[in-house]
Amino acid sequence: MPSLLPGYEYDIFISYRHNDNLDGWVTSFVESLEKELRGTLKESLTIYFDKNPRDGLLETHHVDKSLEGKLKCLIFIPIISQTYCDPKSFAWQHEFCAFNKLAQEDEFGRDIKLSNGNVTSRILPIKIHDLDVEDQSTIESEIGGVLRAIEFIYKEPGVNRPLTSSDHKHDNQNKTDYRNQVNKVANAIKELLNGISLPTTPLLDPQRKQFEELRNKGINHSRTKKLKIFGIAAVLIAALGFYYFTSPIGAKPSTDIEKTVAVLPFVNMSSDKEQEYFSDGLTEDIITQLAKIKSLKVTSRTSVMQYKENPKSLKEVGIELGVATILEGSVQVSGDQVRITAQLILAETDEHLWAESFDRPRKDIFALQREVAIAIAAVLKTKLSGDEIQQLNILPTHSTTAYDYYLKGRYLMEQREKKEMTDAITHFEKALKEDSIFVEAISSLANAYLLFSSRGWGDPKITMPLAEKYINKALRLAPESGPAHASLGFFLRVSYNFKGAEEEFRKSIALEPNQNNVYNWLGQTRVSYGDYEDAIRIYKQGLAYNPDLSIVVGTLKAALLNSLVKAGQDADALSLIKENNERDWPAAFAMLADIYGKIGNRPMAISFAERSGDQMLISLYRDNDSTLFRNNASKRIQQLEQQVKNGEYVSMYDLGNAYYDMGKKAKAFDYYQKAIDARDPHSPHVLGSLDSGREVIRKKIRAICQF
Repeated sequence: MPSLLPGYEYDIFISYRHNDNLDGWVTSFVESLEKELRGTLKESLTIYFDKNPRDGLLETHHVDKSLEGKLKCLIFIPIISQTYCDPKSFAWQHEFCAFNKLAQEDEFGRDIKLSNGNVTSRILPIKIHDLDVEDQSTIESEIGGVLRAIEFIYKEPGVNRPLTSSDHKHDNQNKTDYRNQVNKVANAIKELLNGISLPTTPLLDPQRKQFEELRNKGINHSRTKKLKIFGIAAVLIAALGFYYFTSPIGAKPSTDIEKTVAVLPFVNMSSDKEQEYFSDGLTEDIITQLAKIKSLKVTSRTSVMQYKENPKSLKEVGIELGVATILEGSVQVSGDQVRITAQLILAETDEHLWAESFDRPRKDIFALQREVAIAIAAVLKTKLSGDEIQQLNILPTHSTTAYDYYLKGRYLMEQREKKEMTDAITHFEKALKEDSIFVEAISSLANAYLLFSSRGWGDPKITMPLAEKYINKALRLAPESGPAHASLGFFLRVSYNFKGAEEEFRKSIALEPNQNNVYNWLGQTRVSYGDYEDAIRIYKQGLAYNPDLSIVVGTLKAALLNSLVKAGQDADALSLIKENNERDWPAAFAMLADIYGKIGNRPMAISFAERSGDQMLISLYRDNDSTLFRNNASKRIQQLEQQVKNGEYVSMYDLGNAYYDMGKKAKAFDYYQKAIDARDPHSPHVLGSLDSGREVIRKKIRAICQF
């Protein structure tokens, strides 16, 4: 019996490795599927299944004309096992890859649009084993997207075998029932056949109406009438072909969308607000996954998190971030289950390009992040390389417990306060107890110790060696990690090794360009050498990746303005000022007020101070009154000196700053000298300052750094 459609040999082709049928599993599955299809569809389907391994399809034989005919089918079902994804095997090369190519070239195409708007594939995989990472990469590289399969896998600790009809779902970790899975396959086939029955070439409205009328008349008729309808449709499509492709009315709309994406903070929909760390972590990790796809330009986390507290319209966000598409979504955590909704939207028109909901066990969070990234790549017509798919398949850790500690630590670390940083370190250490080679947790722990040191919160004799230890460990495990090289660069900078720091910052940017903070650190390093032209170029390069309003980019713009002023590029400085005058940006206005105050331009300092709303700055520049600064400095000195009495570590550089703000410069320089002698990690930051009052300490540091 031939296929439902003329020109096709079979409706369904079952592909498998013969070793997977030694115990009769494939034979049993096909028999069960045939029974289920008879109860699901009104019409009988023809299935090609190689029951006899001597019918010309042996593993060692070459493909022949008979196989080419058999492959001319509507739906291809590969039985994906631990041995199926073998490029040297007959089933893989001459069945799977051959059908994938054949389907993409026939009149329907491989991917079918369903009546509900979703898209599915004529390749309907059945998985009978969990796959190795390299096998997953092989199959996804061939299909150019994520592997979506109906699973027939029985799991217990140490068990990974095909699910059988005699297995009880309560004994199976996957909780799947054999009969239910067969029913899913039958329903998926029914859905595919309904989708295939629609013409894939667009029709003009009158002809579309005529086709739909013909199709609707035949919905409940016999197979013979269906074939007549397909024949009429084919004639209509052929007759309209030339007109459609040459007429302005029927011209193809451009479907190319700029490959730029911003991932807005996912909304925490859980009743427990303490799950905020999980939604923030998901946002960042999806950004990380998308950034692995080289042809996509993905906005950094620091750029998008501002919209969590200050939401704006998607069109405004698109303009501010310079992106064409925006991914937004929500997260709901309930026990060990996670529900995630995500949608990709065209920023300019608010048009939905893709949307999906996921209900998964928490342990599947990595697979979910990967699926979202691959789905977005597919929507934006981005062809993934084998290397990119392999990168997407790399799991950050084997332990969901370690991952949870890591997310909590990262969330606390973002608060940038001493107590939260201390708690973050504790969580990172717990993560590493669960998984000692969890690279992201190692790097985060190193950065936490670095921040602790550079902010004067801990004795650098203790914290700096710990930071160095974890940086070196991260680089041993992941030598091509851009963030790890950035951490090493920052470590070298606050260790007074500016040359080494610059090398690491440049290496970090080459590996991962989308890191605002690294451009800032590299630019500061060039300013320290007095090379303002190079610093300007570096700051502009960083801003080109994220032309937004985030705090980090605000720092970049303030640093850029600093360099423009010192380089004598007044026109560009004024242009930057004008750009910022047109935006509601208090944090940047405060920075600009401080810069203009230090270079002696009091009118501009007053203007930006008033726009920032910072009362101390307003008092200092408008009223020419430094009383508030001095009072705050006095309180700060008392607090720091009390900490010294209590035996707590206090940065000599912080004490020097407090005395400097009080106007006691002689005492301030005594503390600065002590800070330099102790190699205080806080001190090198003064090299980027415009304040000439600290020239003594700058000269001392330059001598140490040999420039």
